[in-house]
Amino acid sequence: MPAVGASEVRVSPRTKLVCKLALHHASRAGHPGVESADLLLALFEETGGAPVSILRQHGADPDVLVSRFAAQIRDLELRNERLNKRFELPPFMKQFGHNLNLLAYELEQGFALSRLRREAVDRGRRRVSAVGHA
Repeated sequence: MPAVGASEVRVSPRTKLVCKLALHHASRAGHPGVESADLLLALFEETGGAPVSILRQHGADPDVLVSRFAAQIRDLELRNERLNKRFELPPFMKQFGHNLNLLAYELEQGFALSRLRREAVDRGRRRVSAVGHA
C-alpha cells in the first residue's frame, strides 16, 4: 500500500471510481455495506480498467456480463429471502429454541457452526450474569 503519511493512503482515480460504483450498487441493493458482488460489478462497469479490456480482448461483452451477473445476484438474494422467511420461527417460539430445519440447512451450507458457537457463548454469559445477580 503506497502510504504517504502515517494515516494517508494515495488511491488512483480509477480505484476511487470503482469504490464509488460498488457503494452505489450496495446502496441500490439495500446492502448495509459493500459486498464482493457489488465490487465485482463495479470492476466490470469501469470501462477504462484492465478487467473490461481483458474481457473485450477475449470477445466478451462487459455490458452483457454485468447484466447477467446482476440478474443472478438478484435471483440469489430473492431465493435467500424466501428461505429465511420459510425457516423463520414464529415470534413466540424464538425464545425457546432453534429452528432445526434452518440449522440443518445452515450446516449443509457450512456456516452454522460459528453461529452456534456464538450463541452458546452468549447463553453461557447470560447464565453467569444471572447467577451473579441472584
